[in-house]
Amino acid sequence: MEQTSEGLQAYCISCRTGMEGKAALLIRDALQIQTIAPVKVKREWRGRRWEQLDLALLPGYIFAYAQDNYNIRQVRRIPHIQSVLRYSDGTETLMGFDKDFAMWLAENKGVIGLSAVIKEGDRVKVVSGPLKEMEGSITVVDKRKQIAKVAFTICGSPKHFWLSFDYLK
Repeated sequence: MEQTSEGLQAYCISCRTGMEGKAALLIRDALQIQTIAPVKVKREWRGRRWEQLDLALLPGYIFAYAQDNYNIRQVRRIPHIQSVLRYSDGTETLMGFDKDFAMWLAENKGVIGLSAVIKEGDRVKVVSGPLKEMEGSITVVDKRKQIAKVAFTICGSPKHFWLSFDYLK
């Protein structure tokens, strides 16, 4: 993200599942604000070789970033948008861990790429790639597909992601 996070607010927007990328582009073009449709890079064996795929990290959700006092409700007129998520008190701007996660996504340009991990018992520590600041626990490993289901604590609760990985020796 090119702007500093000073005075920048983050929002989570619900959209039609499968239309995350298109909805993010429509909002960016129509409203001139920064948007991210976060993706995870996954490796799959297809035919006789490994292919890298970009899959929605949070299907049905995108993030928008705007300066203070922005009227984010304008997004409702954009095709494929369902709603702006809000807290129980009606606040639409993300706060606390949610804002930290949204800003972390922005710093990584919304791409959760391939990461190298080392196993420390049931815990893993990501030592390179965009997840290098995070620690979690592997719950399932599929060596044939070279993916692991990793539980990270995000926004105060465990979130599970299937991630491609490379082993370090």
